[in-house]
This record gives sequence, structure tokens and C-alpha cells, in this order.
Amino acid sequence: MYEGIDRSYNQEVNDYVCFSSEFDNISSSNYKVDWGNMKNVALVAGEGEGVERKRCTLGNTSGYDRYEVFVDARDVSSTVKEGETIDYEASLKARGLSALAEYGTTISFDGEVEPNYSYKYGIDYKLGDIVQIINDYGVSSVARITEVIETFDNNGHSIIPTFEYQEVVVE
Repeated sequence: MYEGIDRSYNQEVNDYVCFSSEFDNISSSNYKVDWGNMKNVALVAGEGEGVERKRCTLGNTSGYDRYEVFVDARDVSSTVKEGETIDYEASLKARGLSALAEYGTTISFDGEVEPNYSYKYGIDYKLGDIVQIINDYGVSSVARITEVIETFDNNGHSIIPTFEYQEVVVE
């Protein structure tokens, strides 16, 4: 994966790239949401044994909407060198946030773009770039181009980029 350049509406340095049927530069699109790997509550357990084990919880979702992940953080130590201080609970929370970042809802767009219209692949945008996507239903997203399929055949030239972003929800 290339690092890419931010070409979304969230920045003011680079030229914008927006794929939308409104701009006639995307001929078809698919919008997919995958909640299969989502976690929104982290149960973090640090040093100690049994009921003496230090714990913290990130997220407060309850009921059917609660998806938990257990984070074993025994390696996070509360002992410090002489003259140093540490906020142990903050260290456990940081470990929990890091774990939650791995379990987000994956939302992806893919679509066939018009290769000879408005933006040229390899010039205006490249693999790894962050662009603006607006689908036929008005769903707008800032997404990274994670894959590009470029074909040349009897039907002409086609470019099919895959746009993806990861959404992490901690309530």
C-alpha cells in the first residue's frame, strides 16, 4: 500500500478529487458495510491476579449493541524508575483504544470510474490517495484508494478503483 496524498475536501493543500455520479465520473458503485469484526467495548485487564487484577472498561454500550473485546495488558507495568510517575489507568486505556482500533466497522465503496473524464488515473490520483466519494444515495465519504483494476480490451479502457475506510466507534 502506498501512503498516498490527501485529495479530499478535508484539506486545502492539494487539488480535490471527488468521484460522484453527480459529476458523471463514476459509472457504477457498490456500498458495503461489514460489522462482522466490530467491537465497541474493551475490557482491559492489567497486572495482578484474580480480583486484585487492575481493570478498566472503555465504551458504555449495552444490550444487543454491545460487542466486547478482552485485552490482556499484563505487560503494562505500574512500576517506574525513581523520580518518574506514571498514570497506570491512562496506560490501560491507551492499550484498550489501540485494540478497539483493530476492530472497526469496515465500510467500502468500489466503483467503475470513467477513465477519460475529469480525473486521470496516475496523474490526478493514484493508488493510496485519499479522495472524496459520493454515491447515488448521497452517502459521502473520505476514502483511501486501496486497489485499482485497470483493463484494456475490445470494449475499451476501464478503471475500477476500490475505496475503503475504517470507522471505529467507541461509545
